Amino acid sequence: MHPSIAADGPVPNKAVKKLPATILLAGLLLAGPLSATGLTATDTDPFNTAYLETLQDNLGLNLYERESIGDIPLVSLDPSSISLTTTSGVRVYYIGTTSNYINTLGYSTNDGAVAPIFKTSFSTFDRNRLMPGDFIDLGNVEGGSQLDFFMTTNLGFTLTNTVSTSDMIEHAVAYAISDSPYLLLGFEDTISDWIGGADFNDLLFAVDIGAANVSAMTAAPEPSTLLILGSFLLMVAFLRNRQRIVAPKCSQA
Repeated sequence: MHPSIAADGPVPNKAVKKLPATILLAGLLLAGPLSATGLTATDTDPFNTAYLETLQDNLGLNLYERESIGDIPLVSLDPSSISLTTTSGVRVYYIGTTSNYINTLGYSTNDGAVAPIFKTSFSTFDRNRLMPGDFIDLGNVEGGSQLDFFMTTNLGFTLTNTVSTSDMIEHAVAYAISDSPYLLLGFEDTISDWIGGADFNDLLFAVDIGAANVSAMTAAPEPSTLLILGSFLLMVAFLRNRQRIVAPKCSQA
C-alpha cells in the first residue's frame, strides 16, 4: 500500500460531494489508490513502458504550442474542452514537476463530482512523494461528460484549465498523444504574469480516457460540416461584396 493511502482505504468516487476546492484539498481526499511504485504492475503499464522515459527525459521543455516531445507526436487541444463521447475508465499518471511549490492536482466533471487526485513534493526527503509513473484510477466516467482539471498550490491559490479570472492568462496546455488513448497536460503555476517562464511543466501528467475518446477529440470535421461552413463563408463574402456595390449607387442618388 502506498504510504499516502489511509489504512481504511480511499474515499469512494461516488461519495465525494461537490464542495469548495479549499475544503476538499485540506483533507486531501484521494480518488483512488496509487499504484505501488516499483511493482511489476507499474513497470509493465502500457503508458509507462511506451512514453514515460521520453517524457521524463524532456521534462524541462517549454510545453507551449509543441508538435512533439522527442519522438512522441502531439495534437494540440483546448484544455477547457476535454469531453468523453463514450463511457470509459479514466487513469491519471504523474510524470513530474519542475516547480518549487507543493501542488495538488484535482478534477471535476459536469455531473457535480469534484475531488483531488494527488499532491506533488519537490523534497527528496519526503517519503510520501509521488514517483514518475504513479497513477490513480478515477473509475468510469460517463460518455457526454466534461472532464476538467485544477491545481492548487501550497500558497493557497487555485488554477484551472481555463483562463484565470485573477490574471487573465492561461495556466494549462493539453495535447493528445497521436494514435493512443492518452492525453498529456501541463500546468503553469506562475501567477499574474509569466515572469520565470510560462513553460507549463510545473505539473506534468497524462490521462488515459480511452482510444475512442482521444480519436473523437482529434478527428477532422465531417465533409458535410466543412461544406456547410464553406457555404456560410461564401454567403458572407457575397453579402459584403453586394454592400460595396450598392453603397456607391446610393451616394450618387
